[in-house]
Amino acid sequence: MQSEPYYTLVHKNSFEVYSGRSVSKAGQYLLSRGIDPKAVAPYLHDVTFSDKGGKPKKGFGIENVSGGFEIRRAGDWAKIAVGHKDVSVFLASRDHAPWHTFYSMIDFCTFLCLDKPPIGTYNYLIVNGDGLVEKAEKVIESLPVGTMIHYPHSDLSGQKAYQRLLQFATDLGWGGGDRAHLYEGFKDWTEKRENELGLDRKVVATPQGVPGFKPRLG
Repeated sequence: MQSEPYYTLVHKNSFEVYSGRSVSKAGQYLLSRGIDPKAVAPYLHDVTFSDKGGKPKKGFGIENVSGGFEIRRAGDWAKIAVGHKDVSVFLASRDHAPWHTFYSMIDFCTFLCLDKPPIGTYNYLIVNGDGLVEKAEKVIESLPVGTMIHYPHSDLSGQKAYQRLLQFATDLGWGGGDRAHLYEGFKDWTEKRENELGLDRKVVATPQGVPGFKPRLG
């Protein structure tokens, strides 16, 4: 039996890229990671939540299959779970679409910005932490066998999670592999992206920090 979550959802809204004429604080954080907030907005929510003391807090993130949220908390942008922690899934709008599997929300966002797939092109599985592989296996087990492409982290924990999930899917008859060659020498694709853009994660980027991002002018 799962324990009661420390943070509970108060309400969720569509993700806002702008606050008035300026980029929202969450949008600024994404820019500081090399991510165009407009490209990822359809997959995100602005979330208000509370701790066990009832104090309201804000953040943004993606919904998981348990009805909770994997978010970045406004202010310090720490990774936390609202509700029960779980994996996240986004389904394609076409039959037999391949699956792309990511091991963090931010890596998923990096992919959306660099590959620029139209909404509904692929199925997505986001493993929101290396300790959630078993939950990811349950999702895969419930799906028709297909193709799965992974974007694993290169550190020891990330590789262990990836290899376990890859073997599980392979044993079920899935095909696929990984695209780790795209960020060879870095922990993940986001880290490489930040390096290429010369971003300092301690500083929130200006809108000019991400190629192609155009701030609101009116």
